[in-house]
Amino acid sequence: MQNACIRYVLSNEYHQDFSSWMLIATPLPSGVFTSFTKPSNGDSRASCRENINVNTSIYEVKHASSIGFIVTIQTQKPPLPSFQLVKGSYNWNLTTPAMIDRETTPQFTFEFSATDGSLSELSVPLTLDIEDENDNTPQFINSIYTGTIYNTAKAGDYMLTIQATDEDLNPNITYFITGGDIGNTFSLDQYTGQLTLTRPGNLNPVTTPTYTLTVQASDGKTFNTTTVTVHVVADPCSSNPCNNGGACAVNGMAFTCSCTTGFHGSTCNETGPTTSDPCVSKPCTNGCTCAVSGPSFSCLCVSGTMGNTCSPIVTTAAAQNETLDQENKAESSSNLLAVYIVVPMLMLSIIVVAAIVMYKNKKRQKIADGNAQEGPGNKWFDGSLEINL
Repeated sequence: MQNACIRYVLSNEYHQDFSSWMLIATPLPSGVFTSFTKPSNGDSRASCRENINVNTSIYEVKHASSIGFIVTIQTQKPPLPSFQLVKGSYNWNLTTPAMIDRETTPQFTFEFSATDGSLSELSVPLTLDIEDENDNTPQFINSIYTGTIYNTAKAGDYMLTIQATDEDLNPNITYFITGGDIGNTFSLDQYTGQLTLTRPGNLNPVTTPTYTLTVQASDGKTFNTTTVTVHVVADPCSSNPCNNGGACAVNGMAFTCSCTTGFHGSTCNETGPTTSDPCVSKPCTNGCTCAVSGPSFSCLCVSGTMGNTCSPIVTTAAAQNETLDQENKAESSSNLLAVYIVVPMLMLSIIVVAAIVMYKNKKRQKIADGNAQEGPGNKWFDGSLEINL
């Protein structure tokens, strides 16, 4: 049988008295590996932790015929780093290479080959899972963390979030403030990394305009630190800059006033129409709505109007003008046709008539000259000219 392995069995099938034995060769179908007991269909998976010491035995390959057969690694995927198979007393030990890193290669697959020099067979695949160890240090997502807080902030106000990642499997990262928090002004959630205000009374942009915090991220075994800078600034609305009942709202580092009716301006101290509103002059006609669009305006036109200020649409006059233009174009085309076709034909006719007249005059002149030479009794040419066309 092609591509088959051979199994040798001692048998006394024909001699019940056990006085004689026979060596029977039985072919094994391709794909059936009965000589390997490890790995086998019921035992084809193993595991070891990463960073294990070199030349550590992590799996024992077993073959039914430990004598006379040599077992080797037929395939390893991925091929690097290379594992070794070392012969033991009865079996073969799969040993580790110099370094195994789960973050680089979390799994390997092996096939083993057994041969006695003439016959060989393959084992079922062995899957080796690499177990994780806490061997990576947390890394902060941002290299710089900076926040700003107003001196009128309240306890519990949120400022920013500090986050770190870890290449280890399911890392448990916690966060702590380890320095720079004067007067315990801030609080850092150890699980989310959210920085909030704890004691608003400590915020003074004159005495302490900046806090420089040292924050640590730890995975329980290793840790990393970063610097968080918090700037304390005066609230632009704290001086009540909005007049006449206007409401002040913080807008970045500045403020915006919402004025009451009858007042306008940046601090609500102006009265009367505002020149800054482009719709005050009611530029939209025919009852159309004016909308402020930046420094300018736009008109929301109703049916029958169009344009920047919603002018009426006059369809009849436009159609008449268009028809008149078309008629003028047609008339101009006809005039050009007369100039370029009729006039040349008329000039050609005149030239032909003149040529005929000249020809007949010359002919009659010759006849008259001939009669004059004949003398008396000859026919006289009376000088009249007859033209027949």
